[in-house]
Amino acid sequence: MSIEGFRNLNSDLETIINKSDAVKGMRKGKDDLTPKEKKDLSQEEKEIKSLRRQIQQKLIKFAARIPIFMYLSDFREYCLKDVITQLEPHLFRKVVLSSPMIRPLTGKVPFADAKRIAAFACATERGTQYVVGQKPYQGIESFKQSSSLSRPRFLYYQQKREKEPLYHLNAASYGWLHAAAHLYRDLMRSGWKRIEAPVLLFQAENDHLVSNRAQERMIRKMAERRPGMAKMVKVPGAKHELFGTRGRMLQTYWNMVFAFLEKDL
Repeated sequence: MSIEGFRNLNSDLETIINKSDAVKGMRKGKDDLTPKEKKDLSQEEKEIKSLRRQIQQKLIKFAARIPIFMYLSDFREYCLKDVITQLEPHLFRKVVLSSPMIRPLTGKVPFADAKRIAAFACATERGTQYVVGQKPYQGIESFKQSSSLSRPRFLYYQQKREKEPLYHLNAASYGWLHAAAHLYRDLMRSGWKRIEAPVLLFQAENDHLVSNRAQERMIRKMAERRPGMAKMVKVPGAKHELFGTRGRMLQTYWNMVFAFLEKDL
């Protein structure tokens, strides 16, 4: 399986989720289905099972080639959450989360209000528009405003972004915020229960993008259900991009990551 094939899992998962929602809608509140409705329902369920098998096979092939991998893009977090909690909870042996965006911070706007605004924007076909106050990539981010603590690393990644248009991601759209809200809701309701692999979560003390309280809440739920399964490491003074920290802080971070992955493997 190619890397591009793994990236395409996002659309495959979206198809499964949409079809699953459609099936639930057909069943909801209907005790007696017509023959046509039963036929349509049976066909939808067959397609869902087929897609699930295809994705499972892709994931297994990918894991066989690269048993430990990292996925860093915020855009894929909703997709990856579904992979871990719904499709193949047993596929992942260990999970490392670095400043995970379980719930994004929404500035002065309460998160509940931000969710409603994003849902309305998506319903009115404005999901691709930037959230108010957000701007497209302009290549002018300063080190002081960034989520990095290391100037050399900040400049290194900035140069990479300038050269590659696919990296020109800079702000949240209403569609992204709507998906993030669904992630938070589903993960806190029941998604966390389906995570079978041990979890190591790193939390940045000075994270201005992510709710630290949401991270703590999820880890607490997992730890109470299965003691020793989930652990949180708080990184004092760190910003959101932990891989952009400096010196001893970065060394300690990577040492803990590799120690966690190597233990009992």
